[in-house]
Amino acid sequence: MINIAIVEDEPAIVGQIKDYIEKYMKENCMDYTVSAFSSAESFLFNGANSFDIILMDIQLPEMDGMTAAKKLRETNETVVLMFVTSLAQYALKGYEVGALDFMVK
Repeated sequence: MINIAIVEDEPAIVGQIKDYIEKYMKENCMDYTVSAFSSAESFLFNGANSFDIILMDIQLPEMDGMTAAKKLRETNETVVLMFVTSLAQYALKGYEVGALDFMVK
């Protein structure tokens, strides 16, 4: 079972990402769970280390995704982290926290 977290404050974007994940997982006959968090704080304080893949927005209310990623990496250096953002100018900074890649919304 692959545990996936989506950290995104826009419900429409969360829905799109979930649809993409569902399509891919069904096509590849994979078991998975998806949990969505609307803030970095709720993600970090509710089991951030229990996920295999994290799709995170950079521009979030209060704590931004880059700060959350740095905090995550203090306790988990191996989880797959990918940024989903409209802020392409931050893409290179994502590699500072070991992000696998980024997708532009």
